Amino acid sequence: MPVSTLDYCNSLLYGIPKGNLHRLQLIQNTLTRVVTEVNRRQHITPALAHLNWLPITARIKYKIAMLTFKTLKTNQPVYLADLIKPSTTSTRSRTQHRLQVTYSRTSFARRAFIHSSSAIWNSLSAELTSNCASLELPAFKRHLKTFYLNQFYNQ
Repeated sequence: MPVSTLDYCNSLLYGIPKGNLHRLQLIQNTLTRVVTEVNRRQHITPALAHLNWLPITARIKYKIAMLTFKTLKTNQPVYLADLIKPSTTSTRSRTQHRLQVTYSRTSFARRAFIHSSSAIWNSLSAELTSNCASLELPAFKRHLKTFYLNQFYNQ
């Protein structure tokens, strides 16, 4: 199975139970062992970090953050642009380009793009979101991946 298969529609996996995510993580760990020829008894995290591969949970957040960035930058597609609203709570949040988080009563509703996009976007660093208007897509991708690599491997 190619690594790209793990990313297919993975933004739909946001908020699923950890047990199901763990199964996908085991598949990624096996792929890492095949690529790097790491022994089964050795810890997999250094090999993942060496390959600059994000863990499954970070890959899901990365994909949703990328969709949010593209939608904020181009207002396309319209059906997603209509779901993303800038936060209007304070002047400080406006300078940080935060998004309005919608209230959801159920965990199933919190998996929807209208909630997940704003929750993930607001969890990004202020430096990353405040430069969103001036950054082009390749630069944002690089900064976003660096952000998640640092978050997951340099805890």
